[in-house]
Amino acid sequence: MDFSIYEIGEWIPQIGAYKHECFLCNEPFVGRKNKKYCSEKCKSHFNNHKAQRINHQVKEEVTRLKKSQLIFGRICKVPGKVYTMTKSQLIELGYNKSVPTRIIKDDDFHGDWNLVGGYAYKIIENGNKFEIRKL
Repeated sequence: MDFSIYEIGEWIPQIGAYKHECFLCNEPFVGRKNKKYCSEKCKSHFNNHKAQRINHQVKEEVTRLKKSQLIFGRICKVPGKVYTMTKSQLIELGYNKSVPTRIIKDDDFHGDWNLVGGYAYKIIENGNKFEIRKL
């Protein structure tokens, strides 16, 4: 049967299906209304590529987190003691400000702190200095 007379997304009453264009290879095919891929091969290829991209992003975040913990570990030798460093000193050590953090409130140390693994830091003096401590 010739499906070329039908538009993408159009119902084909003779076979009871819709005409689609594959999300990956752009080939026309027929199937149920919500079908996106012409074959399992295209579906697997798309999903594997998507998972690979996500895994790469997670791996980059973990690497930044580990590097930040190593930097803070070189600075903070005594748990609980607050160490002060300038922003330029931290950048010189290789600190990347895009590391994933979680904010914690700490009344003992006055205010909100950004949590990075076993360390916490607070930005002070208009972002020019950091207070860092080992938890």
